[in-house]
Amino acid sequence: MTILTIPRSLREKLGDDATDAFVHVINSAELDGKKDLATKTDLFEVKTALDSKIDNVQFELYTKIDKLDNKIDSVHAEINSKIDKLDSKIDSVHAELNGKIDKSTTELNSKIDKSISELNSKIDKSISELNSKIDKLDSKIDKSTTELKSDIKLLQWMIGIMFAGVLSLVMKAFF
Repeated sequence: MTILTIPRSLREKLGDDATDAFVHVINSAELDGKKDLATKTDLFEVKTALDSKIDNVQFELYTKIDKLDNKIDSVHAEINSKIDKLDSKIDSVHAELNGKIDKSTTELNSKIDKSISELNSKIDKSISELNSKIDKLDSKIDKSTTELKSDIKLLQWMIGIMFAGVLSLVMKAFF
């Protein structure tokens, strides 16, 4: 218990009874105040309770983090699986498109080759027909030339005969 000393001037003004009552009030206030103060045991119990609560919260937090890690791993695996499937589909579509392009290219080249062949055939046929017509024209020209030469020889012969006949008439007329 704490010993209180009241100054003399206050003691004289209060008197002995009032001073004793005042000391009693202070002592009871001190005891009541001490009742509200925590002891080491109280603080240790609170610390232990707080440590337990912190451990529980920490355990729950680690549990939740583990669950989140598992969910993240699961989502990551699912996303990777979906990416793999998409890659597979892309590869499949790519291969299909390449096949279609190759087929279209082959068909187009075949059509082009066929068209070129048909055009070459038509050109060859046209050339053959033109050569045949030229040969016929050459034959006609040759025939016409032969006939003209023949006709010219006949005319020359006839002119020669006529000239000889005219010459003989002129000679008869003058001699």
